[in-house]
Amino acid sequence: MSKEKVVTINERIPSLKEQRKQRSNRRLLFFLSFLFYSSFINGLLSISFKSR
Repeated sequence: MSKEKVVTINERIPSLKEQRKQRSNRRLLFFLSFLFYSSFINGLLSISFKSR
């Protein structure tokens, strides 16, 4: 029988958790950046100047 590398569940789960964590962090960062920039742009567009 050839010796193949067998990856146990205990070794695999932490890496899966880390991948999910990184993915969710990226998603959260994108969402917060989108909200920040969209509110910033809306703030710029809503500035009105009063004429005398």
